[in-house]
Amino acid sequence: MSAEVLALLDSAAGVLRATAPTLSGEGRYAALLSANAIGTARRELVSADRLASTAAAVTADAAAIRAGLHDDDAALYDRLVAHAALRAWITEPGSLTAEERARVEATG
Repeated sequence: MSAEVLALLDSAAGVLRATAPTLSGEGRYAALLSANAIGTARRELVSADRLASTAAAVTADAAAIRAGLHDDDAALYDRLVAHAALRAWITEPGSLTAEERARVEATG
């Protein structure tokens, strides 16, 4: 992803956040919602390679996990948590604990 595209996304979100306080009701809500959506899209774009890497590292079948076949697999658990933390950061960075944030930073 080019720096120019990322800067454009940052600018668009910034304009929406700056404009939002001058709006009321649904207009304000729509501006803030749009700014947040742009932020989420930006984080997903810059994290695409890391997201693919963390997903690929989870090699266990979901059915096998549900069946308890990997209950003692600490390495798999760590990879699952790293992937989930990255996905949570993409969606809402403020929702992560300090430990989860450290995991996300470690994947980058």
